[in-house]
Amino acid sequence: MNARFSVVDDGFDLLLDSRIVLRHRADCPALAIGSGAPEIEMIRGNFRIEDTPTAVIEPAEWSIDGEAVTFSADGYKVAEMVLSGTDLVLTATDPAHDRIWLRFHAEPGEAVWGGGEQM
Repeated sequence: MNARFSVVDDGFDLLLDSRIVLRHRADCPALAIGSGAPEIEMIRGNFRIEDTPTAVIEPAEWSIDGEAVTFSADGYKVAEMVLSGTDLVLTATDPAHDRIWLRFHAEPGEAVWGGGEQM
């Protein structure tokens, strides 16, 4: 399988062979980052978990250098997406951001399965 970034007029696509996996546009960013304030309570092995994300950034600014996309907000680098073969590595540049969301692309009639929440 061949993974690559493809620049288009108003953004970029991440292609796996010829299939669009991620589509990034200014009006629909593929990536968002933020911080969280989790509240976790455990009583005799039963957990109550509440998490309200705060300071969510959906960076519309981006640049591609080879196999890496740098995302910026207000002129500051906030995240990086790097292709290594078919692996996709996401990094938030500010350690205060401890949440990353990806919006996978799907055509009408398609469904995206998996990609569940990781704790």
